[in-house]
Amino acid sequence: MSNISIIGILASIVVLFTVGIFKQVKFYYMAIAIAVAIFLFTQSRSGLIGFVIGFSYTAYQNFALKKLKSKVTYFSLLAIALIFISLLFYKPKSSQGRTLIYELSLKMAIDNWKTGVGLGKFKAVYNEYQANYFSAHSINSERALLADNTFYAFNDYLQWVIETGIVGLIFLAGFSFLIYRRVAQLNKAHKSKPVIVAATAGLICIGVASLFSYPMQVWPIQCLALVFISILFFHPLKTSAGILQKISSFSMKFFCLGLLAWLIFSTLSMYHRRSLEKNAQNLSMLGYKKKAAEEYKKIVNRWPKAGYPGLYYAQHLYHLNKLTEALVEITATKQYYVGNEVYQLQAKIENELGLFTEAEKSHLHTIYMVPNRMGSRFGLMNFYIQQKDTTSAIKWANSILTMPVKVPSVKTEYMLKATKKFLETLR
Repeated sequence: MSNISIIGILASIVVLFTVGIFKQVKFYYMAIAIAVAIFLFTQSRSGLIGFVIGFSYTAYQNFALKKLKSKVTYFSLLAIALIFISLLFYKPKSSQGRTLIYELSLKMAIDNWKTGVGLGKFKAVYNEYQANYFSAHSINSERALLADNTFYAFNDYLQWVIETGIVGLIFLAGFSFLIYRRVAQLNKAHKSKPVIVAATAGLICIGVASLFSYPMQVWPIQCLALVFISILFFHPLKTSAGILQKISSFSMKFFCLGLLAWLIFSTLSMYHRRSLEKNAQNLSMLGYKKKAAEEYKKIVNRWPKAGYPGLYYAQHLYHLNKLTEALVEITATKQYYVGNEVYQLQAKIENELGLFTEAEKSHLHTIYMVPNRMGSRFGLMNFYIQQKDTTSAIKWANSILTMPVKVPSVKTEYMLKATKKFLETLR
């Protein structure tokens, strides 16, 4: 979990579930203080919104008298609306960046509504859409400056529909309905039992945060969601159940057990893969490039859908001067993982193989995919210098000098100086 915002969501879920088990008012004051501290530390807007809505539900179930429930509801809705609006203005640039992601993600959903792009393949398709978008729009605009390599839709529901299509949408709607119905039945049978309220509040926090981030792509939160769903469906109702209710309850229990088995297997597999990746990385750092390439090949053969190990394998093949093999591997990698670094490597390989037309296209694709990377424009300028295409080289040199610099660094200073020097030699 490299994104601290996801850590904020996780912490909010844990605090919300923990406080939901207790009915003493003092624990609720403590929860509010902890939630504020979590937000100040992690800056997680989606975590805070999820916490506020989940907390409102908990307070409503545990404390609100019948005559006060409507007032509690109105107050909670007003507080949620005010917090949501204020958080939009809290990080305006981040919010603007998300609008591009949502816009392109909706286009992906519409284009692939029947079958989806394939489960887990968002990270192989979105950046291609972004490259197509900026090939027809300014690469020096504020929107371009905010664009980056994107591997999540920042809305788990939208990403699920993009990957699975109409079938996934129907499944999601049915699954949500079963959870809603189960919660209603449990609250009626047990009169807001704390553990039921806490599990429901935890799911609400995850569900709300999933509208604005990607918590369900992170295995610790997946585990918590499974725990909460299991609490709801394995908890007895203490009432007679009809045949349909029994079937749905059994199906959900079976589903939970299946998810548990899958989570255990995928977690063990992930840790094993990362251990092998670390070993390959250590071999590479020690200078054993050939051995590192062999290790990455094993990883790619066993976990091809992981995506990024294919990039590392292709990089090592490139450094070993196995250019044709590297090109084959980078092409295969794009089935599961696409970022501007993938096309940067492809451009280098194609250039050294003498595929200059293809290399030019790959360089341009890299720029359009993530326009705010000076290195991509610098690489294309040098490509044109090498090809003795002075007119095109000058065009991209001027583009480098006029582009907004997102994060100044020693590397950007070097590229700016080298670009100025190139233009000076033409005078």
